[in-house]
Amino acid sequence: MHKLTFTLKQHTPLIHFHSEVDASLRATELKPKLDNFLHANTEVEKKWKINGQDIALDYKLKISSYEVQLKPIKKGDQVPCFFGNMGADYDSSPKYLSMTKVPVTLQFSSFNHELLITIKKHFPDFIARTNFGTRQSKGYGSYYLEQPSDDRPFREVPHLIIDKREIRDFIDVTNIINYYYQRLKSGINYRHEYQHAFLKMYLEDKGYRWEKRWLKEKFVGGLETSDDEERFARAMLGLGGSFSFKPKNRDRRPGQVYPRQNVDVTVESTHEEIARFKSPITFKPIAYKTHWKIYIFSESVSDEIKNRRFKFSDGHGNAHYLNTPSETLDIDDLIAAYHNHLGSTFKASIYTGQPSYQVKIIKS
Repeated sequence: MHKLTFTLKQHTPLIHFHSEVDASLRATELKPKLDNFLHANTEVEKKWKINGQDIALDYKLKISSYEVQLKPIKKGDQVPCFFGNMGADYDSSPKYLSMTKVPVTLQFSSFNHELLITIKKHFPDFIARTNFGTRQSKGYGSYYLEQPSDDRPFREVPHLIIDKREIRDFIDVTNIINYYYQRLKSGINYRHEYQHAFLKMYLEDKGYRWEKRWLKEKFVGGLETSDDEERFARAMLGLGGSFSFKPKNRDRRPGQVYPRQNVDVTVESTHEEIARFKSPITFKPIAYKTHWKIYIFSESVSDEIKNRRFKFSDGHGNAHYLNTPSETLDIDDLIAAYHNHLGSTFKASIYTGQPSYQVKIIKS
């Protein structure tokens, strides 16, 4: 039996649904992800697979986590980028923030030495772009090698840099991710700051109009019907089972239309196979001695999301339908254009205005 060991440092909490003392990184989550990564990035030999399995590779993985600190997420807690503590179902499925203060040990064992050599070669790249647990694409559950030999997995990856003196704990890191992503995807409408979604401007350059005006036309009224081609492009940046648009009364701005009361609009796919769609952008926060870096990894958007029909409804019998664009978004181009728009630095803040963070952008 051949063995291979890695030690990992945890950088951000893992959102866990278990309250056991060992509620940390699990082999049942890591192994399938690593197997799929190896299939996608190497020439997997048939003899490496478990007999009768198409994907599962023939090795065992043991994860040892010590000094696990669990903090329950209570209703009403401000946990950026996470909304799973809302709703009546939380009582039956509470969540916890899991953090280890000492390195996590991964021990691989297999009778196939070549398989372990392949894992040793590719594991740094795998762990560099992979997080774990709930809301992993937004930076939760970030682990990396305790003593990396080089920075190869992060070369040419765009990232954000924040002076560590501005960071008190993981809340600050996820606040920055939340601001960055919200300004990209849906826009900022804080008490002290209003910013159009960059995606809106990006789509207009591509000849599309995004769905927000269409939603107001259909569910709020007060706007003339537009002849522009509206598309539900926001879905290409990640889609849950449903979500809500909530136009609210605020200080009126010229040319803006506001409802007399909140209008909750839910959206769901009419295609069962894309009821959920993973975000093509993953944030990987890493703490260094003097600063934090938030690496931004991107994947291609699946063709399955192209020209798909979605149903929008307000819960009062009103329903309308809108399709996604006929071509997928180029995520690398979108991020590059967004960074050009933000400039070399930008200020990220929260809804109340404080704290705010000075963020430096490093382009790929």
